[in-house]
Parts: sequence; C-alpha cells; structure tokens
Amino acid sequence: MPTFHRILVIVLTVLVGASARAYAQAEPAPVLPGRPDAAAPAPADAELLGESYKSIAAGIEFRGPADCKAIPRTGADLVTYVNEAQRWSLKVNRLTFDNPIEMTYHPQDPDNKQSRDVNGLFQETIDTLKTDAPGITLYTSDREIQQKGPLDVGWIKGKYVVGKDTNLVLIALVRERPADVRRDASYVYYSFNFNATFPDVPNEADLRKDPRAMRAEQMFNAVIGTVQVLDQTVIREDQNRRLFRTRGLMVNLTEPRLTAALAPETFLRVIKDGKDIGYTYTVEETGRDLPRRGGAGGQREALQAANAPEGVLVGVRSRTFPEPGTQIDAESWFWSSFDRRHEKFTTSSNIRKAPETTSEIFREIGWCDTLTKLVKDDSLLPGQERIGRDRAGVDKSQPAVRQTEVTSLHVNYSGKAHAGEPLQRDLPPFYLPQAVGHLLPRVLAKMSPGKTYLFATYHSAAREVMMRYIDVDDIEKDYTLDGQRIRAIAVSDRIGLEGVVTTHYVTANGKYLGSVNASQKITILPTDAATISRLWKNADLTRPAEVEEKR
Repeated sequence: MPTFHRILVIVLTVLVGASARAYAQAEPAPVLPGRPDAAAPAPADAELLGESYKSIAAGIEFRGPADCKAIPRTGADLVTYVNEAQRWSLKVNRLTFDNPIEMTYHPQDPDNKQSRDVNGLFQETIDTLKTDAPGITLYTSDREIQQKGPLDVGWIKGKYVVGKDTNLVLIALVRERPADVRRDASYVYYSFNFNATFPDVPNEADLRKDPRAMRAEQMFNAVIGTVQVLDQTVIREDQNRRLFRTRGLMVNLTEPRLTAALAPETFLRVIKDGKDIGYTYTVEETGRDLPRRGGAGGQREALQAANAPEGVLVGVRSRTFPEPGTQIDAESWFWSSFDRRHEKFTTSSNIRKAPETTSEIFREIGWCDTLTKLVKDDSLLPGQERIGRDRAGVDKSQPAVRQTEVTSLHVNYSGKAHAGEPLQRDLPPFYLPQAVGHLLPRVLAKMSPGKTYLFATYHSAAREVMMRYIDVDDIEKDYTLDGQRIRAIAVSDRIGLEGVVTTHYVTANGKYLGSVNASQKITILPTDAATISRLWKNADLTRPAEVEEKR
C-alpha cells in the first residue's frame, strides 16, 4: 500500500471505525434507465422506503428502508441499515462462488435420472439458520422461490427466541435468472437479511399476526421489490483494457526504472481540514530482505538474505493525532525483489488514548513467494507433463499435470483488539508488491502519461487482496496545492472500483509534490525535518526499527 494510503488507514480507523474503511458510494451514470421490469413501488409502500443504494461495482441497485441509518461496509458486505429505536437491522451482502450454485434442490448428477436431489443455496441457508438459532420457527417452506421480473427470489421467514426477546428474521436470496433455463445455477447472489427484536412480545406468539412484525415485513418486501441487477459489461471491458496495459507495464517495471525512483529520505506533513495532524518519515533504498535485529537469529537471517535477490526496500515511520487525546505511532517495512517474485512486509502500530495509561499494539507481518508447482490440466493425457496428445510411452497411471508458477500471499496478525485469522491467498499475475506499489505514482507519471491500469494489491485496512485502479493524466497541468500554484501530472489512485480517490501530484520527471484525498479532506505534503520538529515537539524522525518477528 502506498505511504499515503497507509497513513489514511491509520487516521480514519480511529476517526470513524469500520465505516472509514468502506467504499464511498459514487453516483455512476444510470444503467438501462426506464427498464419496463423496474416497477416503481406501490404508493402504499413508498413511505416505507428511503434513499437509493447503487453500486456499479457490486452490480445492484435498490431503495433502502425509511428511517434507518445506512452504514457502508467493505467488500462482499455491501451495506447495513439500522433503526435503533425500532431495534431493526438489514444487512445486504453480495455472495460470489467460483463454481455456479443452484438456487434450490437439484440432482446430484444431472445426467442420471436416478440421482438423488441435493440442497441448493436456499436450503443451505435454512440449514445454517437452524444451526445458528436452535429452536427457530420457520413460517415458510423450503421451496419458497418466486420470480420477480428478470430475478429469482428465495424467501425465508421465521421467529427465534433469545432470552426474553422474540426476534423476527426475514431473508431474501436474490439473483438474476440464468439465461440457460436448463441449468438453474448462478455465480452471484445477493442476500438481504433483516432482523427485528420485540422484547415485549411473548415467546410463544405468532409474529405473523403481530401488527409491528407485519409492518416490518411490508417494509422488507417493498425493499426487495425495488432491486435491480445492473449491467456490468462496460466495467468488464474497462477492466480488460486496463489489465492488458498492466501486463505490458509489468515487463517494463525494470530494476533501473525502480532504482531511479528511489528517494533516500522523505519528510511528509499530514494535514486534515487545513490543520496538521501528524507527520511521516520515509526511507527508500535497495536491499535483500527486511532489516533484522542482531543476535543469533539475526545472524542466521543475514546469512539467508545474502543469497536472496536484490530488491526495493521501503521504511515508513509515522505519528498521527487523529483526534484529541489519541496518538498513533506506526512503523512499516516493505521489501520486494526487483522481479516481484518475492515480497516481505511488516507493520507495528501503537495506539495511545488519554486518559488511559496503557497502549494497544497491533502487528502485521506478511510474505509472498512465486513457486513452480504441478497443476492438473485436462488437456493432457494421463502421465504427460506438457500440452499435447501425440506423445508416446507416457505413464498413464500418473495424473495429467503440467508445471506452472503459483504466487501465494500469507499474512499473520497479532494484537489484543486487532488479532485475526491468518490470511492466505493465491495471487493473479497482475499482483503488485507493496514496496513497488509505494513507488508507482512517481514511476507512472514519468513513463506512462495518459494511461489507465488495474492492479491487485494487499489492503491492510480490509485485510484482503483488493483491486487498485490507477489513472495517469496525459500532460502536466496547473493545480493549486495547499494554496500554492504547481505544475504536475495528476495520478488518480483508488482501492476498489468505487473506492475513495487519492490524487497524487508528480512532475513529468518523477518528483513527488503531494497528495490529496478530497473526500476525507486530508492532504499529504513533502517538507523537511526542521519544519516537522518545529510543528511537533519531540518528533521521532529516526529510521524505523529493525524487524523482530520471524517466520
């Protein structure tokens, strides 16, 4: 992640919690306006509906419930609506599958008429409900599937009891009806999960007869009635063009270009709403590994690093004060070999909040390697290790495999409040290590004006590999940055199709002039050590500490 993004993550995590890491919902141009199947809600239901939610990236549009607070989420968790007074919540998720999944019961073997039926997503959701809420009373059958225009909707309605609280649960599984009616399967579904708590309703009551529950169900049905699945063809075409340029760029991200972009040290001011809220000190150099601490283990690591490939090494130390009484100190190291086949990174954050005397420490360490592995290939005959069917004398007892390169990312987390399950992901060819991604705006402004790109990158805030969109302006233009006139190439940078845009300003020869995130009102400006020391008493501008963790 570029330095600016890492600073922004630290600041916004404390400022606004989970919603700070969510995507901003942009307002793209309407898709297929005036569709005859997009019926308007009935007048009686219109008062139950609030503002529209629209995400081209998620491929869906609908109107949320009235009188609810919308909380954007990250990734597959699209949005949550909350009405605290009514004790209502509605969560909307996008479910994607590597293989197509049927909505309801289907034969285990479609070619065998005697094959037994197995569950579809609808039945699996019901089974999960029964496991999570033992004793749940379901008011709908396990075949409650309806057609609404071009959509299929699976409806689930039930009641469960927790302590003295009686709860209503409503679930709608929505998908666009498959074009091939002979195969009832889809890769993408949308899940609408509504929950309402009625503490004063007897546990044995039938919620189908309760006026408030009936009103809640009417609202839920009205929301589902506004759902539209959006055409994403234009997005896919744009992504394909970006990826084509990215693959070409990867060939030209050579050692000389990356080395030329290195700045030995950089001092940055972090400004929000015109007020300084922190600073960053960055070092950039070449190296064969993350800096390691001394001792026997350090000597062993040093010996291993001596045989490692040369690469880019970036160290970042930052201190921010996102709100009164809160101080965040963070240190990060990113290393990537010049050929991008190997990567290591680590971050340590220390959060102090007054008047508490203790601090919270969060650590993250990751590594990525490209290895040659054997994978199954159905185009080969058994025993073959290359494409083709004319090779004689193969060992047919062996599986049909071929050699291929597989790049895998591993990330471990530690910390009292921020610990989580380790992350492991196989990566696409357009994955960009964080050390190289840190240099990217300066490199692209110099070598690729007027181009757009798409990369995969690890995003620390979301703890996931995400898509990074880069748009490079074609020529230098005049801008105003912190009240000063500058001439620069603007490089737009965002995580996710509808992510918040950060604009980096770089000269045509690769000199960095600053970054602006207009949505969050944060500006990053290059400065010097004397200015930071004047602005911040006891500023720590030392080199980030060596890495203690080992894998």
